Amino acid sequence: MTAWQIIFPWTPAMAVLLVTSGLMSGSEAALFSLQRRDLEQMSKGGLGERKAVALLRDPEHLLSGVLFLNLLVNMTYFAIVGILGGRLEKSEGSGAGTVVTFTLVNLLIVIFFSEMVPKSVAVLAPRTIARICSFPLSLVLQLIEPVLPAVRTANTLARRLIWPGFEPEPEIDLDAIRRAIDLGTGDAALAAREQSALRNLIELADLRADDCMRPRSSLALCRPPIVTENLVKLHSQNLVAAEPGGPAPSQYLLVIEPGGDHIVGSINLEQLRPGQVSQAAARIEPVCYVPWSSNVSDVLDLLQQKRLNVAVIVNEFGDTVGALSVEDILEQILVGRATSLAQAAEAP
Repeated sequence: MTAWQIIFPWTPAMAVLLVTSGLMSGSEAALFSLQRRDLEQMSKGGLGERKAVALLRDPEHLLSGVLFLNLLVNMTYFAIVGILGGRLEKSEGSGAGTVVTFTLVNLLIVIFFSEMVPKSVAVLAPRTIARICSFPLSLVLQLIEPVLPAVRTANTLARRLIWPGFEPEPEIDLDAIRRAIDLGTGDAALAAREQSALRNLIELADLRADDCMRPRSSLALCRPPIVTENLVKLHSQNLVAAEPGGPAPSQYLLVIEPGGDHIVGSINLEQLRPGQVSQAAARIEPVCYVPWSSNVSDVLDLLQQKRLNVAVIVNEFGDTVGALSVEDILEQILVGRATSLAQAAEAP
């Protein structure tokens, strides 16, 4: 028998295993690359999207099932490769070189078509892939459910054997930070940067939101409908308006309610992929409102609790006076430009 006559009868089974492995790899990459905002939007979407969100509520169970099934499929695939390799070695006209070439080719096929290509495609359209794969993946997980407790037990035992003494450290309070500032470091330049960042971090407890916010006059604002050309134009104007050496331009485009002046949402321009620019309206994130007298540390806690990125600052009359993003707060900690944004807007 020729080599092709030996391999051909097994080709359909190998193709099915290869496609199954690719689907497992792609669904894993798609599900675990979903952002927080994607999950919140998908929880209100169609049946497939809600099923994907439900699967991610227990990520350890999901990951254990996907990895176990993918490993099982790949082992089966290479078991077939081993059987065919043994037959090729015994056949006339073939030898060790043919077996080695056949094995290496199949190894490259698995790496490329069941790992690299599916994961690359999945991260480009994670919501679409997650929606398509949610029901088949859920069905497969139910079929292998009896095996998963043993897999999780083996993972737990492995973690305890390899990292037996790891325990969570207690939270650091302000007194500990102050002591760290006093102790410092031997490197003068590094000590100055560390002390500046730590002092800025402590000052968040007393710094008011209106001292750290971006005033309304410096914000990039738009009204629905959001047109792609206007989106690019506003972002470009925002970059040009930034002063050299001054605060970095905001990466958020704030959306104003139709027929009003209140800010109702934000779009993170830096996270928009080229293919999502034309669908920017679907990427609008909600905002929260805080009074101008709130402490920046309280604003940061509120943003983390609500899983938001932008807080709109209002005065005692309820008028919008500015906005404060998570990136602005981090900039205040690392750079310490608390009042530069407000001062820049007030300057003639």
